[in-house]
Amino acid sequence: MLSELGLRLRTCLPALGRQGGFTLVETLVAMITGIIVTGALFTILEFSMKHDTRITNVAEASQLGRAAMTHVVDELHSACLASRFSPVQSGSTESKLIYIDGYSEKAEIPNVGTSTTGVRKDEILWGGTITGETEGEEKAGLLTDSTALSTAGEAATGFTFAAPSTVRIGENIVRGEENSKAQPLFRYYEYAEHSTTGTGEVSTLQEIKLAKGAALSTTQAESVAAVDVTFRAPPPNYTSKNAAELGRESSDQSSLVTFAFAAPNSEATIKAGPCE
Repeated sequence: MLSELGLRLRTCLPALGRQGGFTLVETLVAMITGIIVTGALFTILEFSMKHDTRITNVAEASQLGRAAMTHVVDELHSACLASRFSPVQSGSTESKLIYIDGYSEKAEIPNVGTSTTGVRKDEILWGGTITGETEGEEKAGLLTDSTALSTAGEAATGFTFAAPSTVRIGENIVRGEENSKAQPLFRYYEYAEHSTTGTGEVSTLQEIKLAKGAALSTTQAESVAAVDVTFRAPPPNYTSKNAAELGRESSDQSSLVTFAFAAPNSEATIKAGPCE
């Protein structure tokens, strides 16, 4: 009986010895695999977070840029106070736009302004600067609107205005680009004597070229029939330190506003002026 029991124990012991755990090599392979998988998951998570941040920055930049552009365009669309009125004023430059308008929520605008509405003179000013002659470093600046309500006058004879009040409509605004070249914030156009045909489009406008740092003269201002507004608005977390990175996430804004009650005949000699 005892010999039979001993024989059974000797038979079971080798089987029990073979029921061991993982080997050292297997454990190391499992650990390395886990580290690789965890690293890949963190890489995907980091990429996803950066992508979401980039989308948010672009959306916020577009919202801020549209708000600033809408502010300027709405006022320019209200600038034809009367037939053959010239809204744009002398002294306007590539970074400063001066115009007279009647922007208001009311249907009828009084010539003499009240505390909230009336004929007004607006000065849109960009406070950015550029250093260097060839490849200057762009420095972002504020975009402000100084508004002065009229105290006397009419469209035919001219207005006088009260002291202006200034509001901020954009921050860290830089110049827009076209063909990798920085463009003026404001460009001015007059009617050409004859229409020109470019890439399939008929244009009745020609640009009033300004020398560097020059302003519109009185004669030039009286002929301005359209204004092109172009700028680049960055995300709200834009700073000088992250300008290179967030510059790619900025929103380009551009709009051409024509002062006209009807389009001129492009097939004949054009004799129209602003607000006709």
